[in-house]
Amino acid sequence: MRVNWLNQLSEYYIEIDVVTLNEGATHMLNDNINVYSHDSVNTNKITKFIALRKTIKNLLKDNEYRYCLSHMTTSLTLVSSSIFRFQNLQSILWYTHKGPTTFIKKIVLYLGALFSDRIITASENSFPLRV
Repeated sequence: MRVNWLNQLSEYYIEIDVVTLNEGATHMLNDNINVYSHDSVNTNKITKFIALRKTIKNLLKDNEYRYCLSHMTTSLTLVSSSIFRFQNLQSILWYTHKGPTTFIKKIVLYLGALFSDRIITASENSFPLRV
């Protein structure tokens, strides 16, 4: 997990909760950032997504969120989008990659964009699909 942008973002908020597939260097994060991960080498992605969806549901029970920012993780956006809709939570997809090359990744990106309320990108070339 790259932490510089997250540390800068955390300066504007009292607390930030991060749900991630890969935990990374959490020791470098500011104190007001909480990380929730299911980072296991022996676990497949489906099991990770199920565990993270449960984590998201638990976080929503204990906290009042207005927004969910999905940083480059369209698949996690898809897994949790039904929860966000039910909770009236705004979903924002931050996506700055070169466009996907495989058909399945294009479909996942398209669906992620479809289920997001807003899309943020730093490049005209990073989001080739128009929704």
